[in-house]
Amino acid sequence: MLRLLLFMSTLIVFMCGTLKLNATNNPPTNTNNPPRVTITSPKHLQVFSGGTTFVTISAKASDFGGSIFKVDFVVNGQIIGTDTTAPYRSGVALQPGKYDVYAVATDNDANVSYAKVRIKVE
Repeated sequence: MLRLLLFMSTLIVFMCGTLKLNATNNPPTNTNNPPRVTITSPKHLQVFSGGTTFVTISAKASDFGGSIFKVDFVVNGQIIGTDTTAPYRSGVALQPGKYDVYAVATDNDANVSYAKVRIKVE
């Protein structure tokens, strides 16, 4: 009798089109993709001449299925600025040397992506 009842209830659910297989076994998936970020200025391997130079770092960021929460600007491991509205930018005075410049985008679901360029100040 139990088998027949189980078969009948499965058949009824199947016929009604409301059966969701593994609905309790699989957690919901995050439909928000990580953000995309690119550094628009300075360009990779750009050289600045003239000693200590103020460099403006600009980035574009987007997030399909969500929104950008913030973009952090990092130079040689130090956060030099954060921007929460487009156009995303920050600036820093740099002495002669080589620098790794990052734009780190965080979206509304705390997904993170980054872009990197290397620059030189002479």
